[in-house]
Amino acid sequence: MESIDPKSLSPYLSIPVYVSIQDENGEEAPWMEKIIQQAKLCPDGTHIRLYFDRRDFLAIPRLSRVTEEGSQWTAYDERTQLAYVIRREETCYG
Repeated sequence: MESIDPKSLSPYLSIPVYVSIQDENGEEAPWMEKIIQQAKLCPDGTHIRLYFDRRDFLAIPRLSRVTEEGSQWTAYDERTQLAYVIRREETCYG
């Protein structure tokens, strides 16, 4: 499995996006509208941090399986069975 390159997230930076974390059973956290300011590796290189501001970030395991379809980017972590989903669009209805 390839590791996620932070540069692959550049189409989702500095614009309004919707972010959600979903589990294998289809349960998901509410969609949150965010602007991702920066995507970079954490100090130990195991996660990609998506910074929403100087302090708040979402950490995605770097060895997640990534798919991209249209305006949606998804990273699936097999260990935790969680999917981290980012959408570029005006509205999001899950």
